[in-house]
Amino acid sequence: MNPALPPTVPPPLTRREGTSLLLALDESFAPDLAVVGGIILDAADAPDVEAAWRDLKAQLGMGRGGELKYNMPSHSPDRAALDAAGYTVRVRQPRIAQFIAESGATLLATVVPTPGADAVPEAYYLDGFRWAVQRFANHIQWEMRSSAGPHQVLTDMPPSPPKLTGGESEHVRGLFEDPACAAQHLYRQMILDGYDYPNGTRQEPLAKLGFASSLSVSKSAYSDLLQMADFVAGCVRDFANHAMQPAPFVGTVPDLGYRAELLGMLAPAFRRARGGSVLRRGFDLHPANDLQARTVRTAFLSALDTPTAAVA
Repeated sequence: MNPALPPTVPPPLTRREGTSLLLALDESFAPDLAVVGGIILDAADAPDVEAAWRDLKAQLGMGRGGELKYNMPSHSPDRAALDAAGYTVRVRQPRIAQFIAESGATLLATVVPTPGADAVPEAYYLDGFRWAVQRFANHIQWEMRSSAGPHQVLTDMPPSPPKLTGGESEHVRGLFEDPACAAQHLYRQMILDGYDYPNGTRQEPLAKLGFASSLSVSKSAYSDLLQMADFVAGCVRDFANHAMQPAPFVGTVPDLGYRAELLGMLAPAFRRARGGSVLRRGFDLHPANDLQARTVRTAFLSALDTPTAAVA
């Protein structure tokens, strides 16, 4: 008698009840740093947030299907429409920041200063990407009490060769056979194997937390959520880049003015610890003891208390 064949369809899994979350990430670069940042949303809320974002674009004078970002190139027809409607960059950016801060999204961002003048910022994208996914996992475990998911990570098209394989990117080439898919490779490792923290503890495989098995990749032109993530990453990059410039006096930071006020509008939405701390929860810098990182950290904490009336 032939042994019974296994069923062709596996039995349904018993899953915990809970919320499915979505993390949308984008990257932004300056000559001396890389930033990866974005937004966390309840997946059920995403359609309403996207619809409201398209409404905002229409209110600002551009098409609902256009691409609204922190920085928009001079040749962009969407920028031309915004400018013609009177929403020039310093008029529209506070409106956008206010929208994101009030959207119900939780914000994440990490700044990675590059080590030396010859370093290629794009080569440090993976450091920021890893940190953001780790903090998303922490959010699911701690704030959401290990909600069952499925949880999705959506990222803008990661940097690809030749940028990713230039300059200081040997550490990337040594880890991945195909740098063009390095983010997908890293995400897959985190899903299947987990990862180690600097303090020696180990995170279980993210698949056990209900993470989707593969990374979703798109372009901001085709994703409203990635446009919001672009604004968060761009705002933090602009702020950090100017915070790292030489200050007029030793021990001080440059006058960040408008940039600090704009970041201050977003600051309440950043992920925080129960006691209110945003560092190492919703905002971080790597390496943390780097002089440039300490400068940005000092400026960021100052921006949290910046009045926003000047830009609101």
